[in-house]
Amino acid sequence: KHKSAAFIYNMTMAEGSGKHGELADESVRRELQSILDKSVWVPRKMSKRELIKLRKRILSSKMFLKEKFFSSGEFEKLKARLVAGGHMQDRKLWPDTSSPTASVSSLFIVAALAAMERRHVWTMDIASAFLNASMEGEDVYLRLQPAVAAILKELAPEYEEYMQEDGSVIMKLTK
Repeated sequence: KHKSAAFIYNMTMAEGSGKHGELADESVRRELQSILDKSVWVPRKMSKRELIKLRKRILSSKMFLKEKFFSSGEFEKLKARLVAGGHMQDRKLWPDTSSPTASVSSLFIVAALAAMERRHVWTMDIASAFLNASMEGEDVYLRLQPAVAAILKELAPEYEEYMQEDGSVIMKLTK
């Protein structure tokens, strides 16, 4: 007995903490630890002058949580994801803002061919696979909101020296 909306609903960190308590916090910590383990960014302490100068290169970010369910509708786990506001990227600086992922139509074509040829098919998930690709070209910066920065500081206390006055942290993305 489940509603289809339960399979697509994303929650803010506050909503997730309210509903799932420590499970939400642990999910956020796992996501941030994965990012730290893959050396996705380098923290930057920026003056107000630098912030103004680089404002078009600093993307906002958001941490959201998603409930995952088994096919039976039973709760499986809570997943956290940190996403960059790529929609804010200046198209003059970065004409191609796409992610290197397979298109849905390509997946359907492969599935149709496999079915026609009666092939055995299996899927796999590579956790945070996109974090393995190095960034090329112009520098891109990400602003972590204060709530996310506070949890990051718990995991890596050395990040405290990079916190801005508002509690956020600016990162130069490497991946």
